[in-house]
Amino acid sequence: MFTTRKEWELPISLQAILDALEDKPIDELDLSSNALGPRCAPSLVSFLTKNRSFQKLRLVDNGLGNEGGKIVAQALYDAAVNSKYDGRGPTQIKTLIVSNNRLGWNMETLAEAEIWCKALEAHASTLEDVRLYQNTIRTPVMVGLIRALSECKGLKHLDVSDNWLKVAGSKALAEALPNWPELRILNISEDQILPRGGVIIAEALVKGPCSKLEELNIKEAEIGEKAFIVLAQAIRSHFPKLIKLEVNGNYGSEEDEWIEKLREALESHGNSSALGDVDELEEYVEEDEEESEEGEEAEEIAPLPKAAAKGDVDVLVDLMGKTKIAA
Repeated sequence: MFTTRKEWELPISLQAILDALEDKPIDELDLSSNALGPRCAPSLVSFLTKNRSFQKLRLVDNGLGNEGGKIVAQALYDAAVNSKYDGRGPTQIKTLIVSNNRLGWNMETLAEAEIWCKALEAHASTLEDVRLYQNTIRTPVMVGLIRALSECKGLKHLDVSDNWLKVAGSKALAEALPNWPELRILNISEDQILPRGGVIIAEALVKGPCSKLEELNIKEAEIGEKAFIVLAQAIRSHFPKLIKLEVNGNYGSEEDEWIEKLREALESHGNSSALGDVDELEEYVEEDEEESEEGEEAEEIAPLPKAAAKGDVDVLVDLMGKTKIAA
């Protein structure tokens, strides 16, 4: 629909389509794989803030960038606040997929990503499927996003792959896992988790959260043997439903003991075919991991505003002021 349009026509065309759908009982809006860019993001605002029926939003590979992403996040946040303010209760959004959009390209601190954190928390009571993969999101921002997502008690599918977790992000994830009892799919592959981060996550899993987990993808995350040995213990004790486990591209070799331990743990639940290929493991080359971790932990990560941290939309309404809502 957009391929024959001139660049200046795109926002106008998109606005016309969404204006026509604004009051319709739309279940899903999927604009993926259109080169919308930040210039088209304002055309989404009216639909996102006023349509009360859509449950799924898919914006994959739209080139939104940091600027366009913030416009979308603000609209999502405003939708939640407006819905609460006009007495409709929570919005209906269950699926939020905003991936491969370079959202974090210019975001280096939590303060720069605050609107995304507030948007996620504002929809925490309904969100079940959140995918923010391939967005170049840096560690401090990932920490904030995961803290916000920890409020989503009904979360079933989380994909934050191909961003940066590292050790600080791994700690945030470990703290959030107990809040997701319904989680079925977790993808944290290609997130530079690092050996120590892998151990932190594995030790959190060995305590038994997310017992309904069915798929775990931690490919190419720079994780080592110690983490996988602990993970094997966790699987044997707490994850009978795990039917897909991807660990390729981490540190080790096909002859390592931890691979057999993972297989045995999966087989103990009758899931012998769950382990994916392990033919691309890498030799561990010791680097300045400790120095890198110290640098991460020294970064100042500002907490969310008190109201947002509690998911208290009523207080946020007061903070925003009625003038903005009326507008």
